[in-house]
Amino acid sequence: MGWWSNIIGPVVEFFGKPIMEWQKRKTLKAELEAKLMEKEADAKIRLIEAKVELAKQGQQIEADWDINAQNQMQHSWKDEYLLILLTLPIIGSFIPKIQDDVVRGWEYVGKAPDWYVFSFLGIVAATFGLRWLIRPLIERMVAGSDRGSKRRL
Repeated sequence: MGWWSNIIGPVVEFFGKPIMEWQKRKTLKAELEAKLMEKEADAKIRLIEAKVELAKQGQQIEADWDINAQNQMQHSWKDEYLLILLTLPIIGSFIPKIQDDVVRGWEYVGKAPDWYVFSFLGIVAATFGLRWLIRPLIERMVAGSDRGSKRRL
C-alpha cells in the first residue's frame, strides 16, 4: 500500500489544498453575510425604537399643549364666547320663529371656504384643548377636498 499512498498523497494534497481554501473562503463569506444581516436587523430595530420614542415624545408635547390650553381658560373669555357662539344655533333650532333662519344659516355655513373652516376648527380646538380630537376631522376634510369631493365632517 505504500506505493499507492506515494501516488495518491501528492494528488490529494495538490487538489485538496485549493478545495480546503475555497471551503474556508466560502465559510468566511457566509459568516460575514450572517453578521451583516444581524447588524442590519439591529439597525432596523434601533430605528423602529427611535421612531416609537419620537412618537411618544410628540404625543406628550401635544398633551402638554392641550393641558396648557385648558389651564389658560381660567384667564380668558374666548372659551365663553365660543361656547355661546356654538350653542346659539342649537338653541335657535327650538324656537319656532327663527328655525327657518337657522336652517338657512347652516346652508350658508356649508358654503364656507375650507380655509375658514380649518381656521375655525383650529381656534376651537386650541381654545378648548381638543387638538387631538379635531386633527382627524381636518385630515379627513383635506383628503376629501384633494379628491374633489364635497367637504364632510
